[in-house]
Order: sequence, then C-alpha cells, then structure tokens
Amino acid sequence: MFFLGCDGGSSKTEFILVNEEGNILSHNIYPSYNYGVIGRNAFRQSMHQAILEVCNNAGVNTQEITHAVFGIPTLGELEEMDTTVPEIIGEVLPRERTTIVNDSVIGWSGSLSGQPGINVVSGTGSIAYGEDSYGNKARAGGWSVLFGDEGSCSWIGKKVLETFFKQSDGRMPRSAIYDIFKEHFKLTKKDIYFVGILCSGFQKKRSNIAMLQLLAEEACKRGDPNMKHVYEEAASELALLVKAVRSQLTFPQEKPVLVSYSGGLFKSGKLILDPFRKIIYEMNMKLVEPKYPPIIGALALEAGRYLQPNNYNYMLSQAYANIQKTK
Repeated sequence: MFFLGCDGGSSKTEFILVNEEGNILSHNIYPSYNYGVIGRNAFRQSMHQAILEVCNNAGVNTQEITHAVFGIPTLGELEEMDTTVPEIIGEVLPRERTTIVNDSVIGWSGSLSGQPGINVVSGTGSIAYGEDSYGNKARAGGWSVLFGDEGSCSWIGKKVLETFFKQSDGRMPRSAIYDIFKEHFKLTKKDIYFVGILCSGFQKKRSNIAMLQLLAEEACKRGDPNMKHVYEEAASELALLVKAVRSQLTFPQEKPVLVSYSGGLFKSGKLILDPFRKIIYEMNMKLVEPKYPPIIGALALEAGRYLQPNNYNYMLSQAYANIQKTK
C-alpha cells in the first residue's frame, strides 16, 4: 500500500509518500502553491509537477497510490477552488482515492490524531477547526490576512509595524522593539525612510509581514512589555477561535474538551503557550501537545480505512519517527 500526503500551507507545500510500514519513500518540500495567490494555471502546473516528481522519486505510479490526502489553504473559501482543485489533482491521481480538504483539517487530524476536539492553527494566518464524536465539523477564523487572521504571525507582524511607527514619532515611549526594528532594516538615517521599503513591495508578500513576529519574539527576550502584551493579546484571539468552534459542536460535559495547536507561531514556545494555556484552562478545556504535525495528519485522515488499528498507529508513528531522523 502507498499513502500520499500533502500539507499545502501558506509558506510551503510539503509532500510525503509512505508505505504501510511507515517507511518514507519520498519527502519533498516546495514553495507555497496557494491557489488564491498564484492562480489556476500556476497551481495546476506546480501541483502536477510536484505529484509526479514525488511518485517518480519513489518508483511508484500515480495509479498505484492507495489513498492521497491534500490539505489545501483557502479550500472551501473560494467558490472556484471547490470545483477546479479536485479537477486539477484528479488529472494525475485517481479521484475515488483522493481526499482534498482545507489545510486546517489535517492540522486537527495530526495534532489530535483524529480524536474529538479542536485544533487551532497560527502561522501566516490563523484558523481553528474541530470535530466532535457525532461527526459534526466546525471552523472559525481564516478570513483574511489583511482584515482578519487574528493571533497569527501576520497579525503580530502588523502589531510590530504599528508599535514601531508610534514609537518613532512619539505616540508611544520607545522600547526594545524600536531598536530591534531599526537594526533589522538597517535604518541608519531617517525612520520615515522605511516607507521606501514598504513601497518597494515588502508589504505585498504576506510572509514578509509574518516574519516580523520573530522581531517581537526577540524584543520579549530583551524584556519589552509592549511585545509581551501582544503575545497575550494573540493568545486571547486564538482562544476566541476555539470558543467559537466549541459553540458549534457537542462535547460531553463531564470532561474537558481537548485543544491542540499547529503552525509557526507556536515555535515561540512559552511566549504564546503560557497565556494560551491559561485561557483554555479557564474555559474548562485542556490544552495538549500536538501528537503529529499536519503532514502526518494528512496520512492519518484516511489511512485508517485501509489498515487495522494497530497497523495504522504503527504506520503513523514510524512515518513521524522517520521524518524526525531527517531533520
């Protein structure tokens, strides 16, 4: 048996092809193939090329794939995508053995290993997705990096920009983030010259704004209270996503709802996890570490249809262990 998984995030597109023993036959990482950004033609060309390359590297014909799962950003949000993406992927893979979902679904599938509960994603954008034991599904967030995605790296990045602007022209007292920002962008003359960087195209690339979260993280290490407060705000926004999803689902009241997480923001560790855990606990929910990353979640979503429980769990654990060896 051969299982193909794809985590098509906003910053990168990751593929993995494994057999039923969890041996990795191919593992490739490509740039982001976000349909909403690159358009239909570029998505088709890039996705076809990647699928064929992954399978060819493993010596596996695309028609031999037992099941393929794709987690695609903005799926279910752009009407055109709901029709064209399955058509495009179905041109190279058997449609009846291919599952295509929003990337938030494989985040949930990996973090909670398919258990009832809620997973919140905070990377370039933010979204929460959950399922209960009755098969009900719900999501919240993920509206727009420009107007929404509260609590994400991009949202924090915008807070960094706002804080620097206000500290530069005297609307706020200066703190560590001011010097860190100037050092990062080499602003040795006038601060206002940063406008030139913005106009040069910096603001058009979502990842540029999201990467500013790292400056906030560094500022916190230097004791910046403003940036510490931003992480606390981010935790509140992410908890609000979780609360919204919980309100749409049915969970037993005798035990706390499981909540997990995925996405680049959580690499900042305690800065976001400590305030987030506190709020989740106050909501009578339980924050648990993610069991698997989204790419393993892609394998987990459908492989259980073909494998016995013990074999299924073994495959996932082996695939994850083998990925860890390559890091």
